Amino acid sequence: MTEELITVLSRVHKLSRSVNPEIIAQLQLSTLQSIAGYETVDDPSELVPALMKQRAWLDELLDECGHPARRSGLFEVASETSGLLGYIAVGSGQFSLARAYCLESFQLGDYAQDPNLMGWARGMQSFCEYYAGQYVEALRYAEDGLAHAGAGPQSVRLAVNGVARAAGKLGDAEAVRRAVDRAYELMADNGAPAGVPSSISLESYSPAQVAGNAATSFLSLARPDRVEQYVELALPEMNDANSPWGRSLVMIDLARSHVLAEDADLDAAAGIMLDALDVSPGKPMMQVRRRGLEFAHDAAAKWGDTAQLRTVQETLASLKGLDEQHG
Repeated sequence: MTEELITVLSRVHKLSRSVNPEIIAQLQLSTLQSIAGYETVDDPSELVPALMKQRAWLDELLDECGHPARRSGLFEVASETSGLLGYIAVGSGQFSLARAYCLESFQLGDYAQDPNLMGWARGMQSFCEYYAGQYVEALRYAEDGLAHAGAGPQSVRLAVNGVARAAGKLGDAEAVRRAVDRAYELMADNGAPAGVPSSISLESYSPAQVAGNAATSFLSLARPDRVEQYVELALPEMNDANSPWGRSLVMIDLARSHVLAEDADLDAAAGIMLDALDVSPGKPMMQVRRRGLEFAHDAAAKWGDTAQLRTVQETLASLKGLDEQHG
């Protein structure tokens, strides 16, 4: 018996350690169900404790597992778990935490050697920077995500939710047009789903989701005509059952387009805005509150202090109060 022999046998033992594939399959299924059902969750923060526990356990399983294929599966589930935690953190305005989780998600996707998953994680990073107001970074992450995702399912989201929206905020009309056109082309190549799947699905965006994000992109360019064109394509597919948050956001974009239009109509804009805020049940997502405040700012700049605008502001204030009660 020699120390070298013990060392070699110890390494063999470590390489032989594995994890029951059924455990990996069930963790994967549970995570994908959380992603698929995200649009209809009243309070996404309620998912956090279980996701954090799962993420910690995945680290333990990775330490215990030497089997390459099963390690790859664990890296995949861990990437999805971290990405989902990052997305929830963005929704509650915790951008530093979101950046950490999304970075971890990308690195784990790389370890899983899954280009679509890497593109998905880059989409999360772009989304985070967009709502943090870092539009150059949002654009950079989206473009890098496209380099990884190629023409795969995540390319559609990266083109329209990532590149087009960030380019709109940067005032690059030509880049918006190209990105929206590209998203439609990529969607046609990826067998786009009907209806409105989860906005963070690992599959392709649907026509309604592409149209909704195109509307947001053109809103940033102060093109109310194009906003209304794409809203008309998006809204019929979105309802309170399949995408309450998405419907609310598209309606807010429509309300803001009424503020920007040459024949601006305060009553119509305020009415749509109030309907949009009524669509979102449960805890209001940061995206809804942020865009609601942008509407209030635009409307105040155009019409000043009005009774209609005060009603909208009071409703937004009540959403903030609800958020503080939850938080």
